[in-house]
Amino acid sequence: PLSRAGGGGSSGRMVAMSEAANDSRNQTLADFEKDALVWVSCDAAVWIPGKVTALGSAGELSVLLEQEQSATAWAVPASPRTIQIPRGGGSEASASAGGKAGSAIHLLRRDPASSGDGALRYDDLTEVPELHEAAVLEALDARFARGQIYTLTGPILLAVNPFRSLPGIYSPESIREHFEEDRPLRPHVFSVANNAFQGIVNRNASQTVLISGESGAGKTETTKFVMQFLALAGARADVEQVDL
Repeated sequence: PLSRAGGGGSSGRMVAMSEAANDSRNQTLADFEKDALVWVSCDAAVWIPGKVTALGSAGELSVLLEQEQSATAWAVPASPRTIQIPRGGGSEASASAGGKAGSAIHLLRRDPASSGDGALRYDDLTEVPELHEAAVLEALDARFARGQIYTLTGPILLAVNPFRSLPGIYSPESIREHFEEDRPLRPHVFSVANNAFQGIVNRNASQTVLISGESGAGKTETTKFVMQFLALAGARADVEQVDL
């Protein structure tokens, strides 16, 4: 679920609903130099990492696709996995790369520091150097694979349904850890709930937590965790004796 919450004063605002990151699809082929790391749009795989290997005299680019599945996704020979993108990235490029006829290819710059485990350093997506759709998806995918299902984007908390048990993430210790006054927002649903609670107690301002997402994203469970935290915080219960 993507969520958002609001209250009196900017410091009391919390968010559980995400807004799309800048796409930056207005980049042109002229923006990329030889050896530039890029993301290449693909109908089957959405985005595929690649590297510019050559610049043509007519403004076209040669891009080496780096993922093994790219050969299947783009219907290009397994070796070499190089595609030619004409100036403007028109429909003729996507057709030759196995895309849908008439759809254009888009390139986005790829930051090497954010690749693979590098994406784990960004608890807040607004800190990603090259912030666009491909970078956001890569960061969320890398964090999800390592059990980090929560990610901030400014005051917005993004949550990805793990579809598996994550021991300790909602434990009494986790509740106690997040129940602190004036603590900066961290990528966890309890941090969002605590932000709202502190807004009520310390600023005497009404708070709203909005939880939104697709079917099966985990909206109901997320709502339960928010209510659980607020109930325990409000009652000053001994969380050690609470069976979660």
